[in-house]
Amino acid sequence: MEIHHIGYAVRDIVSSAQAFRDLGYKESSGIVDDVARNIKILFMKNSEGYTIELVEPVNERASVYNALKKNGEGPYHICYIVDDIEHALDELKKKKYMIVCKPQKAKAIDDKLVAFLYNIRVGLIELVER
Repeated sequence: MEIHHIGYAVRDIVSSAQAFRDLGYKESSGIVDDVARNIKILFMKNSEGYTIELVEPVNERASVYNALKKNGEGPYHICYIVDDIEHALDELKKKKYMIVCKPQKAKAIDDKLVAFLYNIRVGLIELVER
């Protein structure tokens, strides 16, 4: 599967964006308030084409809140592009992945369908439908 981005849990999206600018990343989106998921998102890309997603919880109901509280700031998921999200979910369930979040539209990715899965050997992954 092709990697879409690496997600970073952050406490302050503005300060974190500056730290990534210092590493050569540039904003590839504005800050998106995803009210439905209780998060703020900012995509950044470097000159080699790698994309990161900064994710800041706006309250304790945000799914990333617990990851941030438990592990601190840093990478917490890899997002993969798939052609058919339902088919990919079926295949990954057969390989012992547990669906954490069923497919839903992601405001920050042009309302494309995304889903989150967990595997004990891999950790948290996200799928985004092409």
